[in-house]
Amino acid sequence: MATSGNGGRPFPEDLAVDILLRFPMEFLFQFKYVCKKWYEIMKSCSFIKEHMNWRNKNKSPQILIYDHSAPDNSPSITLISVSDAGVIENPPDYLKGFRGITYLLGSVDGLFLLKQEIDGSIFNISLSLWNPATREVRPLLATKFELQQSFRQIDRQFGFGLDPMNNDYKVVWFLSFWDDIINQTIPR
Repeated sequence: MATSGNGGRPFPEDLAVDILLRFPMEFLFQFKYVCKKWYEIMKSCSFIKEHMNWRNKNKSPQILIYDHSAPDNSPSITLISVSDAGVIENPPDYLKGFRGITYLLGSVDGLFLLKQEIDGSIFNISLSLWNPATREVRPLLATKFELQQSFRQIDRQFGFGLDPMNNDYKVVWFLSFWDDIINQTIPR
């Protein structure tokens, strides 16, 4: 039970949840110090799912325009609100640290997988998840592995999705190589 401003008398938790659901995510974070119980509610998996479903049903859609050919020093992402047809941000301020986005690889449930190639090398890349609702860009840790000298990379694919068994998002990276010694593609 959360308390109201009328002498500390509690009001039902379902009412607090119903009120919190109506706020955009960026405003919810401002409420985390108002009441410990509200913060616990906002952090719960059930609230996050319910909030996402409620926002998807009740919010005006947005269009994301990604300009792959934009130079490194200019915006490559623009968000446009469909309801008022005005530009929201160009680029969002919180993405300015992620200049040089090489690819927007995909999106799931409003999360975007971004890739930045550092020097053209197949292994020297930076992957990040971007959540426009919370304005967070979270870099993913790179995986290190040794490669045989006879291998040349011939293809790479990325996958991004929701694992329903663990209720968590997963990123996979598939690489194909040509082995110069046996003249064969690895994996077959």
